[in-house]
Amino acid sequence: MISRKILTGAFAAALALSMFAVAGCSSGEPAAEAGGESGYVADGLPGLMPEDHEGRFVSMGADGCFNCHGADEDAYPILDTAQPLPADHFAGGSIESYELDNSRAECITCHAQG
Repeated sequence: MISRKILTGAFAAALALSMFAVAGCSSGEPAAEAGGESGYVADGLPGLMPEDHEGRFVSMGADGCFNCHGADEDAYPILDTAQPLPADHFAGGSIESYELDNSRAECITCHAQG
């Protein structure tokens, strides 16, 4: 039988990790209406990926997301029909870095499939 201390410790660790994951998804940006410029839904949570993006993160990773939603010397976002990444998703919190912040590389942690 599993001891009560181990079970309590495991529960506390799981709770702490889940709180860390939620904190990592917040951007400090004000909430916008669904479909607004910031990409955040009304309650301030990150927007869902559209249905036509199913499987893209699994097959291409964060680079696949950045290739459309990121920035380069010529465009922000790179694909003109894509929702741009907020500045806090770029290295150093600056779009001009043209580099994804490593702490944001697991896009599907915050942006679930719609």
